[in-house]
Amino acid sequence: MMNSSQHIGIQGIEIPQNMTFGMDYEIMAVDKDGTAKVKITYQTIKFVQDNPMMGKMEYDSESTTEPTEQSKTIAQAFAQLKGKWVIIKMKKNGEMLDAVEGDPAIAKAMNDQGGSSLGSYPEKPVKVGESWTKTEKKNSNGVVMNISTTSTLKAFKAGKWVIEVNGTIQDEKGTEIGTQTGSSELDAKDIMLVISTTKQDISELPVQGMKMKIKAEYAIQSNIK
Repeated sequence: MMNSSQHIGIQGIEIPQNMTFGMDYEIMAVDKDGTAKVKITYQTIKFVQDNPMMGKMEYDSESTTEPTEQSKTIAQAFAQLKGKWVIIKMKKNGEMLDAVEGDPAIAKAMNDQGGSSLGSYPEKPVKVGESWTKTEKKNSNGVVMNISTTSTLKAFKAGKWVIEVNGTIQDEKGTEIGTQTGSSELDAKDIMLVISTTKQDISELPVQGMKMKIKAEYAIQSNIK
């Protein structure tokens, strides 16, 4: 399950919103070098936004209640997502290489975003206290951000590896515009993500000539079957 809570400010207007996606991750195959093909299927979707100009908009794929008039457009868009799937290639350190099969729109969005929602881990073994770095380029509808992070293996407890992440966010010109912090826990037996949280605080993101402020928190929780 992935939950995204955002507070967006545009020209003095504050827009809070929350999205929750329930997704199945199925490992289809693993190459000799450890590269995996993973099928991601969207099972449930929930969205809520309080927009001062358009009113409250919400959608819940598990609800039988008819969407309100102001929610119909967003409800139709999210309803089409349920059941859609995509197959991605993922390196053994959790980094997504590319989306290779499935729904074209989802594949394009994932390829534009790059990286992986499941985190990215070191290429070589590390000890508690050691760190590794990574830089990702994110492209969302033409808005480019470069995110540089330093991850540190903080501890091993209760059968889980604990990782702490600190980083900075730059716009496409290289100007620092925000920070990214977070933590995650990996099951030591299966080397799978159990839970993670990520916080982003962006002060001035240039979007179509405007400056957008974003405070966001992302949470992922996995159940291994």
